[in-house]
Amino acid sequence: MCGIFGVINGEPAAPKLLEGLRSLEYRGYDSAGIAMVDPRGSAPMTVVKAIGGVDRLADALRGRPADAVLGIAHTRWATHGQPSVDNAHPHVHAGIAVVHNGIIENHAALRASLGAAGHSFATDTDTEVIPHLIAVHRAEGRDAVGAIAGAMQELSGSYAIAVVFDDDPDALVAARKGSPLVVGCARDGAYLSSDAAALAPYCDKVLALDDGEIAVLRRDGVELRRPEGKIRIDESRWAPARASTGAATRGAFAHFMLKEIDEQPDRFADTITANLKAEIPNALVEARRITFVACGSSAYAASVASAWLEDVAGIPCKVEIASEFRMRRRIPGEAHPVVLISQSGETADTLAALRLAKEQGLPTVALVNVAASQMAREADTVFETRAGKEVSVAATKSFTAQLAALAVLCLRIAVLRGSIDETQARLMLADLRALPQHIATVVAGAGKIAQAAERFEGARSALYLGRGSSAAVACEGALKLKEISYVHAEGYAAGELKHGPLALVDTAMPVVVLGASGPVLEKTASAIAEVRARGGRVLHVTDADGAAATPDVPHVVLPRMTGPAAAIAVPVLECVALQILAYHVAVARGINVDRPRNLAKSVTVE
Repeated sequence: MCGIFGVINGEPAAPKLLEGLRSLEYRGYDSAGIAMVDPRGSAPMTVVKAIGGVDRLADALRGRPADAVLGIAHTRWATHGQPSVDNAHPHVHAGIAVVHNGIIENHAALRASLGAAGHSFATDTDTEVIPHLIAVHRAEGRDAVGAIAGAMQELSGSYAIAVVFDDDPDALVAARKGSPLVVGCARDGAYLSSDAAALAPYCDKVLALDDGEIAVLRRDGVELRRPEGKIRIDESRWAPARASTGAATRGAFAHFMLKEIDEQPDRFADTITANLKAEIPNALVEARRITFVACGSSAYAASVASAWLEDVAGIPCKVEIASEFRMRRRIPGEAHPVVLISQSGETADTLAALRLAKEQGLPTVALVNVAASQMAREADTVFETRAGKEVSVAATKSFTAQLAALAVLCLRIAVLRGSIDETQARLMLADLRALPQHIATVVAGAGKIAQAAERFEGARSALYLGRGSSAAVACEGALKLKEISYVHAEGYAAGELKHGPLALVDTAMPVVVLGASGPVLEKTASAIAEVRARGGRVLHVTDADGAAATPDVPHVVLPRMTGPAAAIAVPVLECVALQILAYHVAVARGINVDRPRNLAKSVTVE
């Protein structure tokens, strides 16, 4: 959930370290820090930390030694210990500076044993034990790599670490277990980061470290090792350094989230095209059931897709939250594919669930937005979304890109299984190809949705209701509101209204009801009547025909979907409208839309 950047080359390291941290700001953080080693090894390393943004770190660096060509930098999102300068990374002991992503699960025991041996600690973090452990192993006569390898043997949990040594100005050493770390080579030196995209402006090629690997970066290249010795790098592991689709600039938009909402028609269309020719594994075509595993918004995308697959392809589906899937007892049964969905491809719980599924001999399918991610490397089959880089913490274009990929896969599986014929599939695909222009229509109507957001003025809680796959969209819409406006919200299947949630409805409660025209509109109208009878502030998200059925309530009117893929198209349009609604509620409340409190973009800790 934090960001790591490191460089060793022939130029001053500070400007590139700051640039690298800025490219990682989208991940969310509360403090930043930097450590640079004197190129002559004759002066103590420079360590500077700051609370807040990278600009504050840059201010703190002014006037400090600027000739170091080796350094590491970090943006921290607090896990152990509150945000403070002391708790910010890097952590330093005995001339060893460490930055770390992940969580050291046995840090309390290590702290106790190190303390008994005379070590003292200055922070509340789990990370601080790492430089102390490395120092212990160096005192035993090991070199830098050997000391880090020894420390790794004692650490439990997940980590990506980058280490510099006061007495070695010619090497930057990094290692990983569980948390992502990527190294890169350039003409002028070597780089590392927790995000491959951050290396694209500097490197010709990049390599993602595997678990247990140690990388030694020098100005003339990268060397890989494991505790047992040096690794010969297979050239096929190197990949071209490519920037993500979509520059990380807001342009004329007030926020990245608004820009990313606006990009959805193109990203949806690109993802459809990308998955039309992807090879479908027999495990999916012949599946008697499918389990989806994901977290957060990705889990709601899975819930929408499971309804599609059951309806169109006739495959029973189950959706499981990754953190629960991996923790509870698994009952042996018939082997079936597990589809794991993650925007980053590095989500810790989802990655752990993938590994558990593989241990149990289940076919694994990953749907990710980052082709070089760990999940993509480990799954049996990979499908890509083409959302491009998403800066705002709240998932918008990454969510609809997931729906685009899942919709195409659903149609293709259905044809291969004989659940629908080629003619039906072509008609439904034509509907999907037309959907980006309907998404654009919803985005163009953002002004009217902004007016509807006024119904949330002063609200402390809200309900979102839907039926079928729109029930999952209701949950996703509620999540968006919680994430960026800090208004408590819950999504429910509309039929559950009378089984508890109705007790919450009063004149202060906004209730968003998803219900386009169709076979369930009459029941949706009944739910609206029940809410209105209790004084709730209803907002009906529907099409023109649906709005005519509920003339006495405010509406968000979506394009009317009547084609054979209407059941797939409607939830997509609903979720775009709910993204815009949440955005305007948050803006009205004066909240930092792109970086909501306590949240980070990529959740790489459990």
